[in-house]
Amino acid sequence: MNTELNFLTSLFRGNAQSGRGFGVTLRLLKRAGRPFLLLPREPRAAVGTLALYAPQSAHAKAARAVLLWAIGLRLPWLGETICFEMLPEAPFVRFLSSLHGAATAPPRFGILAGNPASPGQRFLLLCCNAEGEPVAVVKAALTQRGHELIQHEQSLLSAIAGKFKGVPAIIGTFRCAEILAFAISFFAGNSPRKFDQEQLRSLLNSWVDTQRTVPLSEMPDWLKLEQVCAAHPGFQGLAQRVRSQRVHPCLEHGDFTPWNIKISEGVCTVLDWERGELTGMPGWDWFHYALQTAILVKRQPTLALANQAEALLAADSFNTYATRCGFAGFARELLLSYLFNVVEIIKPSEGGIQTRELLTELAQRWQIGSA
Repeated sequence: MNTELNFLTSLFRGNAQSGRGFGVTLRLLKRAGRPFLLLPREPRAAVGTLALYAPQSAHAKAARAVLLWAIGLRLPWLGETICFEMLPEAPFVRFLSSLHGAATAPPRFGILAGNPASPGQRFLLLCCNAEGEPVAVVKAALTQRGHELIQHEQSLLSAIAGKFKGVPAIIGTFRCAEILAFAISFFAGNSPRKFDQEQLRSLLNSWVDTQRTVPLSEMPDWLKLEQVCAAHPGFQGLAQRVRSQRVHPCLEHGDFTPWNIKISEGVCTVLDWERGELTGMPGWDWFHYALQTAILVKRQPTLALANQAEALLAADSFNTYATRCGFAGFARELLLSYLFNVVEIIKPSEGGIQTRELLTELAQRWQIGSA
C-alpha cells in the first residue's frame, strides 16, 4: 500500500495481534496528489462521507455535484480502489463499532483526510449504521501536535456543550498510545447561504457574555498577541491605544467560516472548535467569517477587501453587536488586532499574503500602526 496511506494501518490494526480480520474496500480520491477522501462502496454511506467536505468555490461545488450524481446513479467515477484489512480486536475499531451499537460488527465508515503536510494532521471519519445511514463523526489524530489540537477541542466542547447554541456535544472519546479521538453526532445540512446571515448574527450575539467585562490585556488571545508581537512597533502602537479597554468576552470559535457551519431546518451547528476560547475576543469571529470568505472563496483584491472591511464596520447589525460587546468606540483597532492574529499567530497556508496586505492597507488608511 502507498506509504501515504500508512495511517490506515495505524488506525485499523494498531498494536493488535495478527488474526482474522475484515476486508475493507474504499474508493480513494486525491487532491494535489495526496489522499483526500476515502469513500465506502455503499452509495448512502459515500454520499454521507462527501457531506464532511464543504466546498465553497464554484469549481469545487460543481465537481462535488458531478460526483454525487455519479454515485446516485451507480456510475463509474474517478479515483482508485484500495483494499486493506481491519482487525476487529484493534481498540480503535472496537470504538468505531460501538458508535452504532454493534460492538462485534465491522464498522462502516468513510474518511476525509486532513492536510498530510501539517504536523497536526487530523482525520474525520463518518461512521454509518448497517443501513449506511450516518450516525457519528469521529475526529482522530496520530501525531503529538494533532493530539494537542484534539485535546483542546475535546476539553472546550465538554465545558460548553449544552450551555451555548450551535455547539455539538461529544458522544464518545478514545485514547491510546498513538491515537487520540472523540466523536460527535452526524449533522446534516449545508453551509450558510445569503438568506442565513441573520441567523448567524443572532448566534454570535448569543455567545456574548454580558454578565462580565474583561480588559483586553487579560484575554488569552490578546496575551498571545502581546507575546508574539512584543518587538512589532505597529502592533505595540495599536496595543497602547486599546489594551486597557474593557469588553464583554465571547465564546470564540476561532475559525468561524461557512465551511465549518451546518444549517438544517433552521438549526445551526458549528463544527471544528480547535481554535476555540471560552473567554474569547469579541468581533473576531464576525471579522473572520466576512474576510476569510472574501479572501479564500471570492478571491477579492486588497482594495476591495479594505472597502468591505470598512462597510462591515459601518453596518447597523455590526454596530449593534459592537455596542452589545462594548467595543463600539474602537472597532477599527479590534479589527486590526484580528488581522495581526491571523498573520502572526495562525499563519494560514492559504490567504496569508492577502491578509497581510489587507492589514497594511487598513493600518495606513486609518493611521493606527503598520504591518
